[in-house]
Amino acid sequence: MDGVSTSGIKWYTTTFDLKVNQDLDVPIGVELGAPAKTVARVLLFVNGYQHGKYVSHIGPQTLFPLPPGILNTDGENTLSIALWAQTDAGAKLSTVRLFEYARYESGFGFGKISGRRLQPTWQDRSRYA
Repeated sequence: MDGVSTSGIKWYTTTFDLKVNQDLDVPIGVELGAPAKTVARVLLFVNGYQHGKYVSHIGPQTLFPLPPGILNTDGENTLSIALWAQTDAGAKLSTVRLFEYARYESGFGFGKISGRRLQPTWQDRSRYA
């Protein structure tokens, strides 16, 4: 991630596919990190939901759990990050990664939860401008 070279806001968006074994409960999260002395705020969006705020110079949260229904564990997901550099020094993130907290066997069926029909989708709203 190249970051912002001066004060300002930059958006990053990516898509990724997950194929988690549906017989397991696999809590997944996003980890964010920034170099020391970075003065920035980050908004984290997952599949259309604002899911977290990261303030590197205040902290302490760097791990953001993604519950079933927000995260599609069997298909496509969209991750967007708004990086707001609050000084002329700019800002960048040193870490943006998905990770597994653990893997559990469970009778609950977490892997079968799908929130796709509830997730917001992009719609052209230029006619309202």
